[in-house]
Amino acid sequence: MPWWLKLVGGATTILLVATLAGCGRSSTVGSQHSVKREQDCQNGIDDDVDGLPDCQDPDCGADPFCFVGDENCGNGKDDDGDGKIDCEDPDCAVHPLCIRPGPENCVNLRDDDGDGLVDCQDSDCFSNPACLNPGQEICDNGRDDDGDGLVDCKDLDCVFHPSCVKPGQEICTNNVDDDGDGMVDCQDLDCVFHPACLKPGQEICQNGVDDDGDNLVDCKDPDCALHPACVKPKQEVCQNGADDDGDGLVDCKDPDCFNDPSCQNPGQENCTNQVDDDGDSLIDCKDPDCAGHPSCGPSVEICVNLKDDDGDGKTDCDDSDCKGHPACVVLDENCTNKVDDDSDGLIDCKDPDCFKHPDCKTPGQEICNNNVDDDSDGDVDCDDSDCKALPLCQGPGNENCSNGADDDGDGAVDCDDPDCKSFPACQTLLCKPTVDFGTINPTGSSVTRSLDARGRPDVYTSPCVIPGGGEVVGRFRLSAAADLKLTYDQKSGDHAFSLFRAGVGEACNANHVSCFDPESAKTGDFSIKGLAAGDYYIIVEAFAAGLAGEVDLTLSTGTPTTKEHCKNGIDDDGDGAVDCADLDCTFTPGCMTQNCGVDVNLGSLVINGPSKQATINTSTGGDDVAAKCAAGGGGDIVIRIVMPQAGGISVTVNQQGWHTFGLHRDKGPGTTCTADAGSCFDSNGTPGFIIEYGSVEKGVYYYVVDALDAAKGGSVSLSFSAFQPRGPELCANGIDDDADGLIDCLDPDCTGVVGCPGPVCTPDYKSGPLVVGAQPVTFQLDTTKANNDQTVSCALGGGKDEVVEIELAAVSGLQINCNQFSGDQVLGLFAAGAPRDPCDKNPINCADPKTGTLGCGFIFPNLQPGKYYLVVEAFQPGKEGQMQLSVSATPDHAQEICNNGKDDDGDGKIDCQDANCSTKPICQGQTCTPDQKVGLIVKGGAQQHVAVTTTGAGDGVASSCANGGGEDAVVAFTVAELVNLQIDFAQFGNHVLAIYEDKGQGFACDAAPVACQPTNGQATGKAQFTSLKAGQYFLVVEASAGGSEGSVVMQVRAK
Repeated sequence: MPWWLKLVGGATTILLVATLAGCGRSSTVGSQHSVKREQDCQNGIDDDVDGLPDCQDPDCGADPFCFVGDENCGNGKDDDGDGKIDCEDPDCAVHPLCIRPGPENCVNLRDDDGDGLVDCQDSDCFSNPACLNPGQEICDNGRDDDGDGLVDCKDLDCVFHPSCVKPGQEICTNNVDDDGDGMVDCQDLDCVFHPACLKPGQEICQNGVDDDGDNLVDCKDPDCALHPACVKPKQEVCQNGADDDGDGLVDCKDPDCFNDPSCQNPGQENCTNQVDDDGDSLIDCKDPDCAGHPSCGPSVEICVNLKDDDGDGKTDCDDSDCKGHPACVVLDENCTNKVDDDSDGLIDCKDPDCFKHPDCKTPGQEICNNNVDDDSDGDVDCDDSDCKALPLCQGPGNENCSNGADDDGDGAVDCDDPDCKSFPACQTLLCKPTVDFGTINPTGSSVTRSLDARGRPDVYTSPCVIPGGGEVVGRFRLSAAADLKLTYDQKSGDHAFSLFRAGVGEACNANHVSCFDPESAKTGDFSIKGLAAGDYYIIVEAFAAGLAGEVDLTLSTGTPTTKEHCKNGIDDDGDGAVDCADLDCTFTPGCMTQNCGVDVNLGSLVINGPSKQATINTSTGGDDVAAKCAAGGGGDIVIRIVMPQAGGISVTVNQQGWHTFGLHRDKGPGTTCTADAGSCFDSNGTPGFIIEYGSVEKGVYYYVVDALDAAKGGSVSLSFSAFQPRGPELCANGIDDDADGLIDCLDPDCTGVVGCPGPVCTPDYKSGPLVVGAQPVTFQLDTTKANNDQTVSCALGGGKDEVVEIELAAVSGLQINCNQFSGDQVLGLFAAGAPRDPCDKNPINCADPKTGTLGCGFIFPNLQPGKYYLVVEAFQPGKEGQMQLSVSATPDHAQEICNNGKDDDGDGKIDCQDANCSTKPICQGQTCTPDQKVGLIVKGGAQQHVAVTTTGAGDGVASSCANGGGEDAVVAFTVAELVNLQIDFAQFGNHVLAIYEDKGQGFACDAAPVACQPTNGQATGKAQFTSLKAGQYFLVVEASAGGSEGSVVMQVRAK
């Protein structure tokens, strides 16, 4: 792992931030007020709205309240001439205007926090015992203190309590327009009954006191008629089609209307008149028609009237009868919409209901309500210091785990409440395994189950498979820590096995432990050593789409009758762990020195999260670990850290003494702290520095701090943090660079990168079964839009490609016909192998249409029934293009022998002229492929302009008048009658000009020589070729020898 060092030394940098407040222009808006003078000089209110409250207002200049001795403590003047103004004057030390605001003391008759409200008038004191009347509701303790059946914010007594004010509702004491209606605090009609907004002598409607002296208390006082606690529900009008009293029941369906004459149909039972009205011999309450009538026993619960209508001790929405009533439906928190959906004051990831949501989880960060040690520090949920301050961890509550309500008021509902971690329904709330292995004991257990992934969806993608394969989820419980062995028998298909810790109320794949890919092996086993006690999910998942099948899986923990011998190199008890790596050997003398002894466990480092600190002293540490760059004999300390995802680690060090620092990856049970060579940095005694490790894989690590020798130990302070490296996946470094759980070629980001053709063959096209005699199947290919996934033997390499899956129904040949509209492509045929083989794993043959005898019309012969991959690849980068490809099955005749001069298969074509031989190496290059075609040269017609270059053209022709070895270019032309050919040329280099007759398919360019003329290196000149018969010819321009290549420009005419 790379690492970098930055010296800090003793330098300290202080960042000073200046905050400017109150800067800007102010103005007084000319609004009219009925109060013209400051009337009360000690009420903390600007009565005349002139911007000067109480003693600051000249109107109070003579008010005794504003003076202490001769000093007025609020007018900005030195009244007593002692050089000190207002609160600077000791005379004003205890004046209310000079007492520094602080938290409201609810029993000292002072406005301690300067908000104009004293003691119990201040909303800060609403829950203070000194301000509560006996039986008055306390609004934030989860209890029904006043016995009205309503708890905390559901009680109208709490309507103004700070903890009950919902987002967007006016808060009456914060000088903010919370509800956006243009009215602030007491100016807002929503605050008309708030204690902070009541004038002295005005009736307070919920304190049991006659505040205004009219002998009428609280709701009996007409002043309180509109107070929420005093508004009575409307009476139901029984004939207007409306729900007048808001109980969800309209007219005659409302029990209030049972005795209303308009609801008494002729023959309907009247339940209170002692008459059998409906003639069924049942009178009043004995008639089932009267069930639920108020006079006939417990009535139906009305869910919005603040009453216990049915007498079961539960009111309105607290009554299960009201479940589903519109007034009682609490929305679930949507964790990604930036809205407080459930109105608990907590939005998205700040709501405990969302702690386990995938978008709210950060690898390595403790989730406080899933019963898993997410940050690997040994503490779970509320036992973790990261969680103890949260409301949901403030002691056990009385949570009902299935009613959709936050019963104990800790912000967490049902299965999101830690109180519900053992509730059965919470265990499988999101993950519903279909196979149960039961309880596995630490020794002697063996359980086998059959799992079939066919037809199953891919819901929980594992880190070592390709998304899209079916899966089965199994569950098991480890009763104690154990070495677990998993034995598999793949009856069909190709699968991988992933293990996850089961989190309460979480998805099956939320807490990854391990992943094993058998790489298509049908049988085998693997072990997970030192697995902690608890509940787990095992997911058997097809490696890719189409590979699902049936697997027999056995979970075992060894043989109880055979004990592990800890020094013989044998897995004696059959649990997959050998000698000191077996938990059974942990405390044997020979193995205790083979295990890593951790002094400090910091747990997980969250990428870009908070740092974690450790202060250690090597003078008191034992010499337990031998760091490779320490002299030996010095004390050492081992710090355990966990990287929950790949990233970088930064360590800030301040030390006394001289230490070495090493980062080592955990190599598993039975191994020492430094079993992994890791890194080792000698600090040379530098007091302060930063060391960074740039590419660290996911896993457990030991950070070893070792004094250079016994005399150089001392105190060391370390701060660890994790950072995200560059980010894009690097496809050949064995690291999950982008932290998506997928490494190198398994990451889709690497598909198409050279060396990453994809772990399975994914064809671009499929022919379906090809049958002899059926019509060809045609495809339109475009390699310009493809990836460079495959490699064919007859290409230069690096070109992009497309893959066609071919399926032959019987023994046959594969007929290929293609038309290259652009580019230069070759075709490679491969046999389909194992399910995970790449397309180009098993080559059969390769054809280059430019060199084959038949161009792009040929046969791959003698193919057995089955599946094949035809790869069409650009000959080299930049030669991609478009092609029309047709494939069909042809009868497989006796095989043509391609070099015996005979027509072996009886099709009239011999050797390389036979389509069956076109892909054979002996025939490659046998058909002339010209570099240019000028077409028909007409006798006496216009001359043809031709320009070629032989540099880099290749040596494909051996002309008779050349010295050999020179490169050449070939131009094809046709004459329609007997002609003499004249060529005027200008050249760089030295070339010969040769004419050859075109003999057709299966013949090279120089198969039929006509004439050859040297140019003798002349820069310009003429060449004459006489008596050329009608036909097709090749003009070969060849360098006379190697090194004499160059460009040639020609004018060709026929006479």
